Amino acid sequence: LTVATTHLSYLPWRGLAQLLRATSWLAAADGPVLFPGDFNLPVPVVRGAAGRGWRHAGGQATYPSWRPRTQPDQLLARGPVTVHAVHADAFVCSDHLPLVATVRVSPAPAS
Repeated sequence: LTVATTHLSYLPWRGLAQLLRATSWLAAADGPVLFPGDFNLPVPVVRGAAGRGWRHAGGQATYPSWRPRTQPDQLLARGPVTVHAVHADAFVCSDHLPLVATVRVSPAPAS
């Protein structure tokens, strides 16, 4: 299992370039991949830009924490991994609500 996280630029053009580079790099990893982070991009942009093989886990608005209206905090998955019950937690520790997910990694086939 490879887990990588990020905090992309707030400038959309730079954040998109960073996302494309990161997903390209992570696509080469063997086995399942989880890629959560503050993408600072709208969900449809992340879904479209992530490319083939990546699944967006859904979720809820996380920003601003006092009245969430957008979802910059997102989770992408690749390979034999299933993401369940993605939600924003009510615990406020920053200007973002934490994104919480239950994840199940399928066992590797026996050789």
